[in-house]
Amino acid sequence: MDNVTSSDLNESKKALVSAIQKSKKALAQMTKKGANTQLLTKRLKVLSTSLEILAMNGQTPSDLYSFGELRDIREGLVDLLISIKRINENLRLGSSQKTLLEKRISAMNLVIQMIDENQ
Repeated sequence: MDNVTSSDLNESKKALVSAIQKSKKALAQMTKKGANTQLLTKRLKVLSTSLEILAMNGQTPSDLYSFGELRDIREGLVDLLISIKRINENLRLGSSQKTLLEKRISAMNLVIQMIDENQ
């Protein structure tokens, strides 16, 4: 984690905030339609907790979360990364969507790294 600049950390936070906002909008739309929101709710919790981990300012993830919670967050991020990477493969190089997804991927990988270094 020592090689992460404050700029990288801020970009990661912005990427997760963007993903959280998009997820909240999707959740509202799905709720209106009566669709099953269980997976999206779980992913939203993982993203929100990931943002909290990035914003810890000198604390370690285990200062705030149990081993089980961190394991669940990590598993949720890995599952989400699989989906995002699959979508990212189909996007045009240089497109704004691809750039945004790559920033989200980097942010999620950073959180996974923070969790792994803490256990």
